[in-house]
Amino acid sequence: MSLDKRARALGQSPSKKSAAPRDDLRVRRTRLMLREALLALLKEKEFDSISVRELTARAKVRRSTFYLHYQDKDAFLTQLMKEMLDEFSRKVDPVEGSSQEPIWDAIMRWFQHAAAHAELYHILLGRSGMRAHAIQMRGYIEKLMLPMLEERVRARDHAIPAEIQSRFLASAFMGVLEWWLGRGQPPYSAKEMGQWLLALSGSSLLFAPGEGVPQ
Repeated sequence: MSLDKRARALGQSPSKKSAAPRDDLRVRRTRLMLREALLALLKEKEFDSISVRELTARAKVRRSTFYLHYQDKDAFLTQLMKEMLDEFSRKVDPVEGSSQEPIWDAIMRWFQHAAAHAELYHILLGRSGMRAHAIQMRGYIEKLMLPMLEERVRARDHAIPAEIQSRFLASAFMGVLEWWLGRGQPPYSAKEMGQWLLALSGSSLLFAPGEGVPQ
């Protein structure tokens, strides 16, 4: 006798192991459709002008299904931001050592990530309710720079603590990113922005004498 038949004979619910993967897949598919629908709508209008009805219609998802997963559209946006930042943190891991090459590459990839998710970054950097996520992103950038800055401080007996340098640079970089995205079609490539940001950071912060920005 199968486990499910034995369970029915005993008055118990049959096993749901086989249904769980399908349910998980269905949930992931629903969330992906909602995410793609929101990104498409953000190209047409501001987030505050988008209704749940519009969002679910674009995603071809029932409103009742939406509310099974999210309390409202702000909760959905918050979850979407978290997913984006988690993706960002996986793409841009903290680097070790004193070479500027890894950090330059990471900054370039950060700009590429921002260009690919421009609408969400606009909200992240400009919407008051997103401050917690903006702080989280700044923390990722600080973590990215801190190991190299600490190495520089130890090697050169730098008077400015590495933590202050990393906070300064992360805040400056986010300001430049906001400007870059605010130009509509970015006027400069991610590679150029990575090079110029390191150059603007100044040799006293990032580079020892004789070092320069990667070409």
